[in-house]
Amino acid sequence: LVGVAKILEDEDLASAIETSTENQKQEFKVKADRLLYAYNLVLSDVSLNYLAPTFTEKVAGKIFNISNLSKQFKKIVSVTDGKGNEIGYKISGDKIVTSNENAEITYEYIPQKTAIDDVFEYEQKPISSRAFCYGICAEYCLFCSRYEEAQNWENKYRQAVETKIDFNSRRLKVGLKWGL
Repeated sequence: LVGVAKILEDEDLASAIETSTENQKQEFKVKADRLLYAYNLVLSDVSLNYLAPTFTEKVAGKIFNISNLSKQFKKIVSVTDGKGNEIGYKISGDKIVTSNENAEITYEYIPQKTAIDDVFEYEQKPISSRAFCYGICAEYCLFCSRYEEAQNWENKYRQAVETKIDFNSRRLKVGLKWGL
């Protein structure tokens, strides 16, 4: 969020977020809350439409309830035994049925809303933090009724996210997005 504030050329807001004191001016608190809300919107968009973060969890028993997973379940990536070997599984209603008694489930999850001092969940992911900054700038400018600027940031955000996804799956498609 500090990076977004700097991109938007609001150095006072950037320093207010960095220090995050309890007696911040109300103006900075409102702006910081808007940035955080915009961040959560972009995080939700990326995790639902582009690339969800993954988590690996050990489970006991052949039948395991999905609601007992520690994060909000989206999709199974793999189910392995403790040694990394793939094992059979099926999803039956809200339960995961495995062929082994103990298993490790790697699954995509939907991140929960974050607080201003939480860890950025996409730090080591192929989607860059700069793409997130563009999306947050777009949402923030939209909140502030800066519509033309919001549209510009939205275009940069979509291009950054979609180019990265295309680059990973189809290398030749990238040039078409830039009009080459």
